[in-house]
Amino acid sequence: MPFTETDDGKVELVAELKPGYEEECARKQERLSLVHGFALLSSALLVTAGTAWISGAHGSLGEEIITRKVLAYALFFGEMASLEVMRRTVVSFGTPMVLAFLYAFGILNGISFSVFLLFLPAGALAYGFLISALTFGTMSAYGAIRGVDLSRTRNVMALFAVGIAWMVLLSFVLNLEKWSNPTAAVGLAAFGALYAFHLEDIHEMWIDAGGASNAWRAAALNAALIYLEFLNLYGYIMRSPRNE
Repeated sequence: MPFTETDDGKVELVAELKPGYEEECARKQERLSLVHGFALLSSALLVTAGTAWISGAHGSLGEEIITRKVLAYALFFGEMASLEVMRRTVVSFGTPMVLAFLYAFGILNGISFSVFLLFLPAGALAYGFLISALTFGTMSAYGAIRGVDLSRTRNVMALFAVGIAWMVLLSFVLNLEKWSNPTAAVGLAAFGALYAFHLEDIHEMWIDAGGASNAWRAAALNAALIYLEFLNLYGYIMRSPRNE
């Protein structure tokens, strides 16, 4: 390492950084932020799974809301209006506010699904979100332990493989209700596809959030982006003429 002489005649050791060191540190921070984003998304999906299970277990609540159209419309369009506001303003929120809205939507979505998808057993609906939660949680742990880039194509494909592995494993361990695995497969495909589709948006959000100086805010925004896009897809399907 080179030495330099200060104004007062003292000699100091100067660290010499390798070329590209700062860029590599930034890439590592971005990879870690994505790992944290997966963990936050996993926890939000667990909240949704738990809420759907509790709400669905009280089927009379869903039937009561459906029979009273005013309540049903208020629940659905209230959720969609909140979603639109959130999608437009989320990038201006701080980390605590983003997380508060993420988990609030996790709860609201669990109630909404259990009400408007009454034909699905409560266990099957909760299981669908549980598989996605376990998948993103597993990939988060994998990314943290191995230090890999979860945005690489092979790791995106691994996400789907992990989800299928969880479905196979739990099929042997649990006494699943009807439609459980089809519901889980649809949920996994939706969340996985949305993640793959928005990879560039996730990278841009990392930059807009301030990069390494605000990595947790970027992680929260990443989780919110994927979850809110899933809700947007759900709203589009529910508003289609076939479901009117």
